[in-house]
Amino acid sequence: MRRASFTRSWHLQSRSDVTVGTHGIDNGLIPIVAYNYGAKRPGRIDGAIRWAMVYSAAIYAVIFAGLELLPGPVLALFDASADMTAMGVTALRIFAVGWLLCIPGYIYAAALQGLGQGMKSMVLTMSRQAVLPVAFALWLRALGGSLELIWWAFVLAEAVGMPLGLGLWRKARRNAEAEMGERSETVGSSVV
Repeated sequence: MRRASFTRSWHLQSRSDVTVGTHGIDNGLIPIVAYNYGAKRPGRIDGAIRWAMVYSAAIYAVIFAGLELLPGPVLALFDASADMTAMGVTALRIFAVGWLLCIPGYIYAAALQGLGQGMKSMVLTMSRQAVLPVAFALWLRALGGSLELIWWAFVLAEAVGMPLGLGLWRKARRNAEAEMGERSETVGSSVV
């Protein structure tokens, strides 16, 4: 159990390390979305999100390949014991898949913040990183799952988080487009 706790702690710390490129991109995306929302340019918002996804995936693809192909040497960077390395190789490969799937969640959460939808962004993030992993871990454990199976809870959480993020984004975007249209009509009529 102690090894599993260490592995979970390592997962939380490593998540931010291996997704650092995505964090930089999503932090840059927030003001871009906000500016173009204020400027009533929904096409530029869509383009920014699309490129954020592409760049984040490209950066992480290199990291993903390293984690999947060389998990032992990566764990050696953390001075892992032989016992920890044996367990950590499997865990690292599973977590790497989850980290790959987390990219849309990060991007949609940032885009929602750019539209001023902080609560929806928080719901998405909390669902992906706290609520869903615990729910899936409990479910997999109840099915009699081994520790390795329970680690898949993080992958399942991100897989469910992708359509959740897309749904929240589409709803927020529709509302924002309607508001942008109303604002431009109001501005146009006040000038006349």
